[in-house]
Amino acid sequence: MLKFFKVTSASFSSVSKFLELQLRGAGDEGNDDSAVPADGVQFPGVFGLAVKPIVQSSLRALGQYLGDEIVPAWLWDRTKMPTDVGDGETRVYSVGDNTVRIKLMANGELHIDGPAKIVLNGGTQNVAREHDTLDVGTLTGQAGPYPVVFNYTPGGYPAPGIPTMGPMAKLTGIIADGTGNKKIKG
Repeated sequence: MLKFFKVTSASFSSVSKFLELQLRGAGDEGNDDSAVPADGVQFPGVFGLAVKPIVQSSLRALGQYLGDEIVPAWLWDRTKMPTDVGDGETRVYSVGDNTVRIKLMANGELHIDGPAKIVLNGGTQNVAREHDTLDVGTLTGQAGPYPVVFNYTPGGYPAPGIPTMGPMAKLTGIIADGTGNKKIKG
């Protein structure tokens, strides 16, 4: 028979490689000391996904007794379940803050949301976006008696190459600065 438990401790074991739980079963709510204890309960989780929950009074487990052993099948925090999942949407969210999430939308879009920065492959460079400003420098000309004199001042960091001079000046450069947590389009 399946039973509900309150989770009072959770940590990864370096020996079993599982999330080991301390559970409390039958007893009065808020009185963990008098509840039926179960220590060292191994929760294997889902293959390819590792989660370490924040232990608080709303963390629960659903498990089944097999002899004297409890086999937990599911963990959840009843205060952190998202309630705004759209039709056809699949979502992975942080158990610490469910506003940090990856959403696979029904229309094929992938959304990555979070209040902090988004880091891809351990990167440290900002992402430049379509329509971000680009400082390639300035080209000024002074008319006078022939010839016209052009003066080029490189912009940004690192400085772009010297323009090719001829009948026209070709300016080249790189986007020197990305900004914050923005939507990018590739």
